[in-house]
Amino acid sequence: MKRTSLLITVIIVLLVLVYLLYDKYYQKSTTDLHNLVPENASLVYENKKPSEAWNKLIESEIWGTLGQIPELNTFNTTLAGLDSMSGNKGLVANSVGNGILISVHKISNTQFDAVLYLDLSNIDNQKGIGKILDELQDSDKLTTSNRTYQNFKITEISENDRSGTFSYLIHDNLFIGSFTSFLIEDVVRLINSNYKNGFFSKNNSLVNMPKLSNDDGNVYIETDHFNGLINTFLEGGQDIMENFSRSMFYDLSVENNKVLFSGFTQTDEKDFLHTLLPQNPQKNNFQYYVSNKASHFYQIAFESSRAWHDRLKKYWQSADPRFLQDRIRFSTDHDYDFDNMFTWLGKGIGLVNLPSSSPTPHRLVIMDTRDITEAMNQLNRFSESLATVQNDSVYIEKFSGLTIRELKVGDFPMYTFGPLFTGFEETFYTSMDDFILFAESIQTIKELVSDIENENTLGRSVSYNKFDANTLQESNFKLVVNTSGLWGEMVKKVNPHWEPFFQENANSMRSLRYMSFDFSALDDSFYSSIAVQYEKPDFSPERKLFETDGLIAFNYPFITKPYVVKSHVDNSREVFLQDSANYVMLVSGSGEKLWQRKVDGPVVSDVQQVDYYANGKLQYFFTTERSMHIIDRLGNNVEEFPMTLDYTVKYASVIDYDKSKRYRFIVADERGNLYLYNKEGVNLEGWTPHRISGRLAFQPFHLRIRGRDVIVAIQNDGTVNVVNRRGENMPGFPVKVEGRFEGQAHVQPGADLSKTVITILSKEGRLIKFNLTGEVVSTNQLYRPTQESAFNLVVDALDKTYVIARQDLNRLVIMDRDKNELLSKDYLSDEELIVQYYNFSGSNQIYAVTDPVQGFTYIYNMEGNLISSRPIDSDQAVGLMYYESQRKYEIFAVTGNTFRRLSF
Repeated sequence: MKRTSLLITVIIVLLVLVYLLYDKYYQKSTTDLHNLVPENASLVYENKKPSEAWNKLIESEIWGTLGQIPELNTFNTTLAGLDSMSGNKGLVANSVGNGILISVHKISNTQFDAVLYLDLSNIDNQKGIGKILDELQDSDKLTTSNRTYQNFKITEISENDRSGTFSYLIHDNLFIGSFTSFLIEDVVRLINSNYKNGFFSKNNSLVNMPKLSNDDGNVYIETDHFNGLINTFLEGGQDIMENFSRSMFYDLSVENNKVLFSGFTQTDEKDFLHTLLPQNPQKNNFQYYVSNKASHFYQIAFESSRAWHDRLKKYWQSADPRFLQDRIRFSTDHDYDFDNMFTWLGKGIGLVNLPSSSPTPHRLVIMDTRDITEAMNQLNRFSESLATVQNDSVYIEKFSGLTIRELKVGDFPMYTFGPLFTGFEETFYTSMDDFILFAESIQTIKELVSDIENENTLGRSVSYNKFDANTLQESNFKLVVNTSGLWGEMVKKVNPHWEPFFQENANSMRSLRYMSFDFSALDDSFYSSIAVQYEKPDFSPERKLFETDGLIAFNYPFITKPYVVKSHVDNSREVFLQDSANYVMLVSGSGEKLWQRKVDGPVVSDVQQVDYYANGKLQYFFTTERSMHIIDRLGNNVEEFPMTLDYTVKYASVIDYDKSKRYRFIVADERGNLYLYNKEGVNLEGWTPHRISGRLAFQPFHLRIRGRDVIVAIQNDGTVNVVNRRGENMPGFPVKVEGRFEGQAHVQPGADLSKTVITILSKEGRLIKFNLTGEVVSTNQLYRPTQESAFNLVVDALDKTYVIARQDLNRLVIMDRDKNELLSKDYLSDEELIVQYYNFSGSNQIYAVTDPVQGFTYIYNMEGNLISSRPIDSDQAVGLMYYESQRKYEIFAVTGNTFRRLSF
């Protein structure tokens, strides 16, 4: 992607050469272009009609985004300019009428380059080239020199500003050129060796593969070198495709919003893919257990799990004998026979990677079973034997009807299925339908359960299913990449040399939404397919106004933000509000008031939904200063509610320890005293109240860590209280940290209390992390430009991560958790701004900044750019929803007595 300024020069030179050499080299070449490609090529692109393929690409919908990449746009402008200079629109097409080859090579740890191969035997467009020559006669921008290498003359053309040099040679009426001179020398050495050990001689089976005649080109890949090419983009290098396959051939087809590759993959016994021969391809339903948040997932499918296991062991013996020895040692040390698992393993396994705020992603293994009862019996016996050896009991936790158990041994999935399945320092498992799930943390399983209940999985995504229809429905190996989920993880691994390119072209690259790589056994090779789907970018680079989908005026001004809730009738979104006359109301997504009723005062807590009767119907929990309310969707009170309280409420929230719907309600008064009520409104022992020493900084919250329930309450003065369900202080608490606190806390769940880290931020900018044993893990004073500078920790709406907001009078700065500046803006008011953060995925993040004095909310994308040219009228925090299947955002906002629903 470098030296784009030379592109037009190089193409002009090519055409000039054709003109000058036409009389001398008009005969047909006797050398095959394929013979000239050096062995170290990572991939080779071949096209008999390159001009037609290029025109098809730029006319497709996908070009609307790819064309924004400067290098590609420059190349397209160059081609158009050449035709214009010659006065003949067919010049370029005729000049490459015999087709082209392009080979791509890794040339350093951070760079790659290409070699162009062109047959000059038959050119019939001399007049157009003559016109170009006339244009060049007065040019003083080029310098040409010649040198000899192994009896071949290599010509080098440089621009006088030394922005780059293009080298080429002519051999047997064939043109070979590159921006990297030593790649031309590789071609010379190949010629002098009588074409021994070239790319196609090494991969000769690829040339004879059946090919489509009307496609958009052919792609040949040598896997080991291609792995090296990928590593030019990654810091530290990654063996992504090491020992996966030997070579690949694909026919390329560009459709309006899709790019499809179809062909064949060759393997040998040292390749992982070879273990799946001769298994018939299978179809699995793993996508229903893969969250939409997943960055990528693998699916390995087989007809016979035992036959696959036998071939796996032979593969490890050849490709990774050390791993096989470690696996045998694991089996001996823990008295576990891996063959037993493959007796009940069904038609496939899946491996899911989920983005995480920690350095490593969360991982989940999905296993199909032939006999779920036998599977759980075997795993439970192994779990019990491990605990017995360690003089411990098996850890078991109930959650949403599931039983989650622990295998007290590290990397069990890796030793079972191979190095691809690393990342399980701890292993927890459960069964769901006919599947076994392994995860590296209990939290990963819980989040999957929530995603399944909320239909937030790939199997329920309209967008994914539309894409999946273009992939192989039955395969032996599948890799699906969700660019939206992978982007944040990927940019962390990008080589610093390539960071600017990825940042500048992030929007274009993220628009390639899904990619699928499929391999299906066919005789002694694999039929292969790669599908890439384009979707329009989330944000246009041009600012525009939000679309107003509804605007309704009510009788009284609103005093709460819009609480977005879910209708149990049709899963649509509705909005819960309160006005200044103390009417609470439910408003449909379209803005229709469904009901309203008066309560005894302003709502002081968040509004949370509960399934009070455990029948799938949802109600709304909230408190006023003197009452605790639960109201159903029709506006009616639930049983014993409202419940009058004899103190003034400051905060309240709902606790569901194990998602069994046996709710508890935690309430804090204005002095900081804590009360805990059961579902029927009975104040529980130890909470009548649980007294602490001062007012709270924000609402108390519940955590369940390794089956232990704790409630965290942090005071304004920095006193941290952590108590158990009985209201007793946990060991190490209370603990005092320095600073004044308010706002939010971020929780990073861990495997136990010591590994669970809570982050808080003082108004003065002290970023403090502590664990649940009372240990302060770190303290970091952030840069504070002025005495008036005030800080807030802003946790994203899904509680996954956080950003840091610093307000310096009327300037707001938002930083990520590594203190990198994301946004810096000036506002009209110097009063405290309301900052909201929505992290839908690594490539889809929104910041909402509300100025309640001016009555405006500004919506920014993850690059810190305004999405609309004008702010939203809003004097409260907004409600924001993202609909993944529609790639659509919906905003609910109130100002005065007006309710608005907007979209973009």
